[in-house]
Amino acid sequence: MVTLLHHVRNLWARTSLRRQGVLIITVPVVCLLLFLGASVYLRYYTVAATRYVTHTQEVLLESNNLLVALLNAETGVRGYDRTLSKNFLEPYNMALEALPLSVNRLSNLVQDNPRQVQQIQVIAQGIQRELDLLLEGINNVDASISGTDISASQRTLFIRQKAVMDQLRADINQFQLEEQRLLLLREQLADEQEQLRGWTQLAMTAVSVLASVAAICLFDRIERERQLGIKKLQLQAQDAVHFNEILSQTNMMLADRNQELDQFAYVSSHDLKAPLRAIANLSEWIEEDLEGQLSAEGQQYMNLLRKRVQRMDTLINGLLEYSRMGRAKVSIETVNVADLLAEVIDLLAPPPTFVIKVGLMPTMQTRRLLLSQVFSNLISNAIKHCDRFDGLIKITVNVQNELCEFAVSDNGPGIAPEYHNKIFAIFQTLEARDKTENTGIGLSIVKKLVESEGGKVWVESKLGEGATFLFTWHILPADQQPFRRYTKGDTLDSFCNKG
Repeated sequence: MVTLLHHVRNLWARTSLRRQGVLIITVPVVCLLLFLGASVYLRYYTVAATRYVTHTQEVLLESNNLLVALLNAETGVRGYDRTLSKNFLEPYNMALEALPLSVNRLSNLVQDNPRQVQQIQVIAQGIQRELDLLLEGINNVDASISGTDISASQRTLFIRQKAVMDQLRADINQFQLEEQRLLLLREQLADEQEQLRGWTQLAMTAVSVLASVAAICLFDRIERERQLGIKKLQLQAQDAVHFNEILSQTNMMLADRNQELDQFAYVSSHDLKAPLRAIANLSEWIEEDLEGQLSAEGQQYMNLLRKRVQRMDTLINGLLEYSRMGRAKVSIETVNVADLLAEVIDLLAPPPTFVIKVGLMPTMQTRRLLLSQVFSNLISNAIKHCDRFDGLIKITVNVQNELCEFAVSDNGPGIAPEYHNKIFAIFQTLEARDKTENTGIGLSIVKKLVESEGGKVWVESKLGEGATFLFTWHILPADQQPFRRYTKGDTLDSFCNKG
């Protein structure tokens, strides 16, 4: 029982406020409907039982009337015999009219009881014999008036009448006893129905009162829960205001820190670049002062020194660009990716022996500057690290719903699988910096830009089989523009000049 109550309590707690309100209204209404239905049902059966009692009483009354009519007829005939007055025959004449009607009424009243119907037939036969004997007595009286001696015959007739009448009384009495038995049963049934109706009404009243009390309690509980919910919402609103204030303060502090960081980065880069420029200038002055006196080895050292200075300058610029990624606000605009690629490739100015093939490109809503930086870094890496005279770069895209998957493939030296994840870390390079001028920041910038737009970037490559850099880029909501088509085999010149 405790488990059931616990289960009901949990079920009620999970029920929505609206359903709880519906339940509160439903419970009293259902109880009221049940009360009305039970009252109508019991009232119907109570009325039926009362009707049966009344019916039985009518049968008894009619049987008494029949017996009284017979007795009156018999008394009237005897009065006529004693007084020879026709006035005494009036009850007999009335009985001749009333008895057949009374027998018919009794037959109709008990037609649903075959046993009583059979008893009525027996009574009807006895009544007919009695009427025949009374008629015979009247005839005898009429004969005596004319002078005929009928005394002996009349005494015999009276004996026969008494026997028939006694039998009739016995038959009618037996009929009435059966009806009285039925009357008793039907009165008991009527009393039981009335008592059941009373108890049912009392029970339904009690249930309705309890349901109303339960509804009031439920309503009170819902009201308390609603007030508690309002208080919780108010507390949450206060917490939200407090958190917004904290967030606002934090954003202001972050903006100040970013501003300080930018200032620090620019100052640091200026302070770092100043001695680098001085070193580069000093090396040039030494070369000019020692023109013709430097050995080939010394000249090599000077060139190496200026390359180191140039690499340091590039590294500082890369760090500045990496630190600004994600903090600059870039507007969204409609970008024709094919035109954007044409501009990027034109600015990179790859060697004339390189072939760049571009597939079908979409026009979409995006941040042009960020997408341009991603393509610029990937294409410049493909050009920079290609170890072939006949370099080949392919740029394709696979558009699925609101996501573009771009691919930049090359026929360079490829990348071993163990380095696929390392190359996206900052300052990571596959070749020595003395061999290739590379800061190791470009792919880190690509990864940061792509992930800031909700995409991902990865590489598919094997050593000696070239490399394919893939990245996903979300198309921001806008109407799609028709694609601009490019044919395979377009060279750099034909691609850049194609309208």
